Amino acid sequence: MDLLSGCLVLRSEQSRHLLLDRLSQLSAVQFTLPGFTTDRQWFLGLVTTCGKSAEGLAQLPWAARDLGVPEAAFDALCRLVDGWEACAVLADLPDELLGRLGDELARLPAGEAGHAYRQAAGDLPVSPPPHCDSAWAVLLHLTRMNSAVGGLPPYLPFVDALGDRLRPDTARQVERWIRRRADADGLAGELDAARGRRTLPAGAVRLIVQLERNRLDDDRLELTWWRQWPGIEGFEPCGTRLVPRDERELERVTEDLVLDLEDLLADGENTVELEFILPLELLHLPVDQWRKEIDSALPRSIGLQYPVVLRSLERQRTRPWHRVWRLRWRQLTDGLADTVHCDPVLDAPDLDQLQAKILTEESLVALVLSGPPQGGPAALELRLALSCGLPVVAWHRAEQTRDEVADALRAFLTAADGVGLTDLRDRLRRLRVQAHLAPADWPDLGRNLAVIWDDPERQPEQGPWIAAPVERRRAR
Repeated sequence: MDLLSGCLVLRSEQSRHLLLDRLSQLSAVQFTLPGFTTDRQWFLGLVTTCGKSAEGLAQLPWAARDLGVPEAAFDALCRLVDGWEACAVLADLPDELLGRLGDELARLPAGEAGHAYRQAAGDLPVSPPPHCDSAWAVLLHLTRMNSAVGGLPPYLPFVDALGDRLRPDTARQVERWIRRRADADGLAGELDAARGRRTLPAGAVRLIVQLERNRLDDDRLELTWWRQWPGIEGFEPCGTRLVPRDERELERVTEDLVLDLEDLLADGENTVELEFILPLELLHLPVDQWRKEIDSALPRSIGLQYPVVLRSLERQRTRPWHRVWRLRWRQLTDGLADTVHCDPVLDAPDLDQLQAKILTEESLVALVLSGPPQGGPAALELRLALSCGLPVVAWHRAEQTRDEVADALRAFLTAADGVGLTDLRDRLRRLRVQAHLAPADWPDLGRNLAVIWDDPERQPEQGPWIAAPVERRRAR
């Protein structure tokens, strides 16, 4: 009432009548009010009348928004309506526990409860509405949402998923309340199933980092990252940010993403794999040599701990290249093809001959470039390999592919042990470890080998996008 009466756009008598008409239209309920002596009395009458109709109360913020109330006032109205309707749903929570739950969730930003919201909301929008400025506001909003037939009301799995963000004594009491509600409604099995879905199955969790040029600022790159979880189809979108082009800053940002994922997985035994989707102009970045725990006494490169591969941004965004890409990938993964083309570099590589070789040899799935693809023939070879669908492309970052380098590359890529190239990512990590164990005069392929390993079935920009199956943990 005070919020409505304080809005300038609603102070005239004409505006109030227009508000009443708009509210009747949106709610399909005809609202009428008697004359009142003061504005305050009129708005009190409006709120009281709307409170007698669930639909009228729900549409009140939208009717006010249509008349031009400020966005902050609209958000506040939405929160008030959510709180009003949540009273009946949360009525069996003891007042003292309800107060503590509200205080603790009000301190938790809505963004940090996003995964729990998406998991609880199911087919509802993937993010809480803008007026939900805290996890408490999200909970109140969810109490208004209906459950699927035979399913849990969304607010129960939501608050259950946030148990590790509450104080231990609050979490224990809330857990007992959730169990009591589920048992009373015959939904104990559904509650256990919802909790089971938050338990991550065994397998590799992939962190996918994409970098591209920012069109408005040449000094910055646009970094987008996703996570892909075992046993779940789709990609969890984690965010996009602008980052400086400086390689040291990129290394710092990557470290943050890796450590954040390690924090999420701290209670499990999953393996981790890293993928960098890069445009041609950034494929020179030695991402596998970037470090984690940089400021510690023992920083170490991520390529030593995780399988790290490159992927092509241009190929993912060039649909006419996708058909042949899928055909070659299928040959590789089905074990029908493992041919690698690797010849010592010539002074003037014959690109027409190379293209003819790729097109005529269906078993060819991997190409070793004549050198780093930062210009010259190697850059054209890379583009040719991508457009012809080769899923694996390799090169030495520091040298041309001459005799000894070519021999080392060929030996590594063809050391198949009967499984072709399907285990290439794991072999690549072992090669990087061996480079640190080897004597100083050992050919340093492990520190300089760059490999594109490109799966056409996994394109995060194309989705589908999913909610994360695990929640962030935070020390109390």
